[in-house]
Amino acid sequence: RGSSFTGTCVSYCDPQKALSGSDTCPTGYNCLDFSDLDMDQTTDDGSENPDFLFRTASYGICYPQESAVDPALAQGILTCELTTGKTVKTRVSCPDGTSCMHLFLGTLMGQCLTMATTMLPPGALCHPNAMGPSKQCLGTSGCFLADPFNDPSPSDPAWACRKYCDAREGYSDNADCAGFTTTDGTPFVCLTTSRFYTPDKELPWHEDVLPVTETSPSPLGFCVPPPE
Repeated sequence: RGSSFTGTCVSYCDPQKALSGSDTCPTGYNCLDFSDLDMDQTTDDGSENPDFLFRTASYGICYPQESAVDPALAQGILTCELTTGKTVKTRVSCPDGTSCMHLFLGTLMGQCLTMATTMLPPGALCHPNAMGPSKQCLGTSGCFLADPFNDPSPSDPAWACRKYCDAREGYSDNADCAGFTTTDGTPFVCLTTSRFYTPDKELPWHEDVLPVTETSPSPLGFCVPPPE
């Protein structure tokens, strides 16, 4: 008593079907996947979080593409596929002046965001918060950890515009990373975001009764230099 809550009824959607061109959301809405990485190192009682860095469940809701469609859901979000830059609903490029950028780290579904005044090419150093709520990396690339395998300063890593890749298509010889190489010609690899923050750059795991390794890593990856 004394508390009241209001909400809005939403329709669920299948993010994988939506990404493949079957977004079933009604007119004015598009599918939004909320899958992310669990970045909480501890639980509410202060104990170690056994699911730290594990990917959260992939689930989608039909979210308004524009704020005016449903004010109860705050700002609208125009969703897009990170590896192609195409909108999820209509499979066309993001509107003029916007470009596709990752929203969560557990999905290949992003959002069309306003582009920065100066756009940076893949490989250029960047800062994830330098431009505020806008995209600063050209094309199908995003600002992320530049060189997770070889960075000499893991506590203060460099950030760079890195190409998005579908980690389900393989670690090496990934088509999304074709043409990206180190200065000596070594091809880049597609590293899933599930491995970026682990000390050994392998999938996260925890030891309960039996050791449990992440079995549903994020399909979102970035093209990065391989271990030297």
